[in-house]
Amino acid sequence: MNSNRRQFATTAAGLAGAAATWSTIRRNGPDVRKARSRVAVLSAEGYPDALETLLLAALRDFGLNVRGRNVLLKPNLVEHLPGSPVNTNPKLIGAAATCFLRLGASRVFVGEGPGHERDTEMVVSETGLEQELGDRKIAFGLPEMPDGEIVFDESGNVFRLERKQLPDGQTQERHIFLFRVTEHGSIILDGVRTGSVQRFAIHEGSGEIRNGTVTFSNLPQRPTVRTRPTLRSADDRQRFIARCVERYGESFAVFVDGDPASIHQLNTPAKRQAFIESAPVRPWEARPFPSAHVQ
Repeated sequence: MNSNRRQFATTAAGLAGAAATWSTIRRNGPDVRKARSRVAVLSAEGYPDALETLLLAALRDFGLNVRGRNVLLKPNLVEHLPGSPVNTNPKLIGAAATCFLRLGASRVFVGEGPGHERDTEMVVSETGLEQELGDRKIAFGLPEMPDGEIVFDESGNVFRLERKQLPDGQTQERHIFLFRVTEHGSIILDGVRTGSVQRFAIHEGSGEIRNGTVTFSNLPQRPTVRTRPTLRSADDRQRFIARCVERYGESFAVFVDGDPASIHQLNTPAKRQAFIESAPVRPWEARPFPSAHVQ
């Protein structure tokens, strides 16, 4: 079967499945779709200052009542690729936020998680979104873990503990998964090592979150989660390389956050210079090159 026939067969199967699903929905429940959806398609030559005027006129045509309400804007963030328009343009996001505020919204939030990059803060900064919102005097903040209690089990799974008082006087507890800690002290989130803690014997215990820092109690050393800063500028990466050279000599390897198998073997001046000139990275460990390996 050639590629066209395979593609046709796959598409036909998908359409048949969708039709069967829709048929089931139609039989088992009412059709709540509107008879006609309201959609606006706006034409713009680029991203000039007039973009705000264009959006505001379109939003007023919809008659949206946002006065006194909170508005969440969900752009499309993928990753930072200079010269490649893979993200929603920051000027469009900023213009939309300003328009909703002019329409009387109490607050405007921008919420999204990049699909290809774990470091949301880096994407927001490098794409210019942070500066765009700042220039418009629109507050921007990244979500942080709220202060509170945590518990962890013998497998190293760490949960935030929430308690809710029920009307009958009883207390309901809810465990919200945060991350997993391995016996080697690695912090695993979505299958990827994102940090480390001081090594300790894993068993049931508790702890707390204060100002974004997780501390495990009921343990002799009370290990605290250590985060790794992102090296955003060439100067940051150059200072990092200098510290590694001072500690490990001229041959070492750097393990980069986001991919446990991503190793930068910086054992030559050319490789170290390429690392300095690279995009922002968040290294979580450096080792002498002869002993560098992934566990």
